[in-house]
Amino acid sequence: LLTYKQGAKGESVAQADVARQQAEAAATIKVLQQQLDDAIREKQEHDLRAQMSVSDLLAARVEVEDLTAKLDTLTFEADQKQTEMEAQHRHKQSESANKILELTNELESVTKKLEASKATIKSLETRL
Repeated sequence: LLTYKQGAKGESVAQADVARQQAEAAATIKVLQQQLDDAIREKQEHDLRAQMSVSDLLAARVEVEDLTAKLDTLTFEADQKQTEMEAQHRHKQSESANKILELTNELESVTKKLEASKATIKSLETRL
């Protein structure tokens, strides 16, 4: 009977020891599971940030291409406008030169008429 009690007591101690080991193993598994969940969440966050970075990079690239196209268009338009303004300036210079030439010719004509009138007045004065 005593051996049976000692055996039962030993079995009880062994069962308690197994239960304690199982509880420790369960606690360790729980900690490891939490660490695994944390690592998975961090990886997902990292992947999401990386994906956002790629998306941001692609969006920035598209924006740079759009701005480059706009810059090219504005540069082309500015060159056209400058060429047009230069042509207008040359045309106005030509018109001004023509007007100056016309006024010079008119001045010469008036000067000749004035000289002729002076000569006529002088001729009439000498006759009088």
